[in-house]
This record gives sequence, C-alpha cells and structure tokens, in this order.
Amino acid sequence: MEPPAGRPTTLSAALRRDDPSQGRDDERHSDIRALRAHRLLVVVVVLAALGGGLLVLALRPTAYHAKAELLVSPLTKDDSSLLGLPLVRDLGDPIRTIQTAAAALKNRDIAEVAATRLGVPWTAERVQRAVDVMPKGQTNILEVKASAPEAKTAADVANAYAHSLIDVRQATLQRLVDSSILMIRTRLDALQNQQNGVPDQQGATAAALEQWLIELEQVRNSGDPTVSLSQDASIPTSAAGAPAWLVLTITTLAGIVLGAGAAVATERFAHAHHGQKSSTQKSFAQKNVEQESFEAAASGTKAGSGTTDGVALMSRPPASTSTPAADALDGQPIGPSR
Repeated sequence: MEPPAGRPTTLSAALRRDDPSQGRDDERHSDIRALRAHRLLVVVVVLAALGGGLLVLALRPTAYHAKAELLVSPLTKDDSSLLGLPLVRDLGDPIRTIQTAAAALKNRDIAEVAATRLGVPWTAERVQRAVDVMPKGQTNILEVKASAPEAKTAADVANAYAHSLIDVRQATLQRLVDSSILMIRTRLDALQNQQNGVPDQQGATAAALEQWLIELEQVRNSGDPTVSLSQDASIPTSAAGAPAWLVLTITTLAGIVLGAGAAVATERFAHAHHGQKSSTQKSFAQKNVEQESFEAAASGTKAGSGTTDGVALMSRPPASTSTPAADALDGQPIGPSR
C-alpha cells in the first residue's frame, strides 16, 4: 500500500532525523526566527550597550601624555677618569645600567626647579605626580613622560622637567668640578715649589694632574657627558587611552552579540515552557479519559451484578427453617417420659 502523498515514509523521516546537517539547519532557522520574533529586544540591548559606552566616555578622565627623550652614554667600567663625580657608569648589564640612571634622574630637586619654571599652581609634589622617567625599551634612551588634562600642558611639563634635569646636573657637576679644579691646582703649585724629591716622579704626577684638570674643565664647559637632551616633547594630538570610535564600536558589537543571545535564549525558553505546558495538558486530558473510562466500566459492572443477583434470588427455593434436632423429635410425644 502506497503512503499518502505529502507524508514522508518512515525510512526517509528516520534518515532526516539522523542527519546532523539537517539538525544544524533546523537550529539555524530557529535562531533566525528568534531574532525576527524578538528584534525589539535586540534593539533595546544594543541601545543599552551603546549608552554604556557613551557613559564610559563621559566619565573617563581626559589625559594627554607627552614625552621628552634623554640620551644616556655611560662611562665604561675601566674608565678611571672623572672619579668622584655623579656620572652614569656602566654596571655590566645594559638594562640594569639604564634602570639605575632612570631612578637617579627622578628626584625632588629636579621637580622643584621644574615647578619654578612652570609657575603657579605647579609645585614639586605636583610635578613628581605628573612626571615619570623610564627606559625606552631596551635602548639607552630615557623617556620623560608627563601627564596632564591638556595637551599643551603635558608637553610643557615634560620639557620643563627634561631641561631642569640637565640644568640641575650641570649645576651639581660644576660645583664639584670647581672644587676638584681648585684642589688640583693647589697640588700642582705644591709640586712646583717642592725642592726635594725625584724629578721624574714629580713630572709624572704633574702630568697626570694636568690631564685630570683638562678633563674637568671640559665637563665644566660642556656639561654632563653621560646624560644629554635628545628630543623635546611635542604637543600630543590625541588623548591617552582608546579612541571614542573604538569604544563605541566595541560596545555596539557587544550589544549585538548580547541581544542576539538574549533573543535566542528567550525563544528557546518559550518553546520549552510551551512544550512542557502542552505535555502537562495532554497528560491531564489522558488522565481524565482514563478516569471516565474507569468510572463507566465500574458503573456497567455494578449494574450487571445487581440484575444477576435478583434473578438468582427469584429462582432460588426458600431455605428450610427446620433443624436436625427438630427433625429428630418429629413424631414423638411432647412431655416428660415415664
């Protein structure tokens, strides 16, 4: 017998039911229907996410970062010249050397000079909070980074600190160099006035002192040979942090994903709830049918049992009221025996 037109055969239905691609297609179509059915929910979630992104942009403090650069040229470990001066020397490890220099170049004396250069309302404490000195990667460059709410202010603070750093080191070195030059000249004068002594030894000592004097005068005239200003800070063109368009794009995409997920979850929950309700109704209806069938069967059985008993009572002969003792006394005289 041919199956009715429009109804799949049992084999074809089983094949479609066992086909994983068919199940995925059905699930995909179900998700698309869920998005269409709950598009208002998706729009609300996207707008909420976009509003959250705008709120973050509104509450985020605006900060601009400007960077000036310092070139560090440490003296080698074997260089014995300029001993006693606070110059940067090679510690054997380039990373350790540059980190040590960065720590030494961030101090309150430099911040005070920078605050004076910037003017009111800048103080040494405020400059120290706004400025950081750090290595630029694994190079011999130090970055003087300043943060401020305005772009020009950030550049001004970075440049003020960098130039103040050079000026403070120059003043410190000049003071120490002048003291060392005075000491060397005093010793040279003492050697020239000394009558007793080995002439060759005195000559070698005087030559060493004169070479040291030349090096100190070069430092006094040209400044610190180990730290120099490499580049001034320029005015930043954009604030620090992610740009506004990127924040809004990310929040919008997140809203789309969350809205789609909420729509699909709502639709699946509704289907599950509807299926559970239908199953409950079917179970309740089936129980009612079974109850009615049971009551109908019980009523038919009771009616049939009553008719049979009535017929049996009408056809049954009346029960005898005699007893065995009465039968035994039947025919004998009543009274006391003689």
